[in-house]
Amino acid sequence: MGGDHFTSDDMFKAVNLPAKRARIEELKKEKKQGLAWIKREGVGRKILEHLKEITALTSIELMVLLKWYGDAKHGDNKVSEGREKLRAILEEDNVAPSFKDWSVQKEAALSKLEAKPILMKETALSHLKEQQKRKLLATCHPIPVKEKQAFMEKIDRRGAQGGKTNE
Repeated sequence: MGGDHFTSDDMFKAVNLPAKRARIEELKKEKKQGLAWIKREGVGRKILEHLKEITALTSIELMVLLKWYGDAKHGDNKVSEGREKLRAILEEDNVAPSFKDWSVQKEAALSKLEAKPILMKETALSHLKEQQKRKLLATCHPIPVKEKQAFMEKIDRRGAQGGKTNE
């Protein structure tokens, strides 16, 4: 069986894996938070639609509403404190933040990132090669045309000789 060997390309690709995995985890976390936020918003809206008195809210309903309005620390509060916080929020006409839906584009980007292999052109070695190439071209730019031609002929002769030179 041939072809199962470790190359320097594999090593450069492996260096990029942690960054790719971190980005995937970041997108998954964003998706999970977004879906939870959408669910919380839906439940919160139902509670507010049927709200008669703040004093009639249960601790769970208070927790949902306060989390929706951005008070993530409500779990440590007493029910009476939660009711006072909610009353203050509603009296100030604060609008609960709305979460942008997890879009089809974001889902496609996540799926693509998970499925896409790391290409050699995306590695640090490839970036270094491109940088060196740009430096070489910038260096060669001011050289007169005849000198460039002579240099290229010399390179071609070396290539034809298998990299060996008599000079």
